[in-house]
Amino acid sequence: MLAPTIRRFSSADLSDRAGWIMQRLQTRYPHKSEVTIANWMRQLANRNDCLCIRTDHAIALAEVVVIDLMDEHPVVYERFVYCENRQSINHIDEAVIFYEEFKRWAKSMSIEKVIVNQFSDVPRERIKEVFRRLSTEDITFARV
Repeated sequence: MLAPTIRRFSSADLSDRAGWIMQRLQTRYPHKSEVTIANWMRQLANRNDCLCIRTDHAIALAEVVVIDLMDEHPVVYERFVYCENRQSINHIDEAVIFYEEFKRWAKSMSIEKVIVNQFSDVPRERIKEVFRRLSTEDITFARV
């Protein structure tokens, strides 16, 4: 099987592949309208600090952020990695390659930390195949 082609996500993809992508994003953000989500995706696709990429059956979004302002070391933060059919091993395989791209992108900017498995259809074991070593940090929060 040929490796899937990874492309930057573009506004045209919202017309071409909007069905399943918009459905997944609306499930995650039920309080947002379809127009709001589409505009949000258009904006992120054009930002240099975001990596919004897709294949024929998967999409991913990662962003460079500074979590600790006193530390000033940015991280690559996975916003989501989705595949069209979560039951299809081929679609999951397409989504796994996004982690290779996150790793390559982070290295190109001398970023040492990639936060993964935030909203991902890829099983943790498959992510571990790419990064070899995964660590966890606890975040405690309270709703007010």
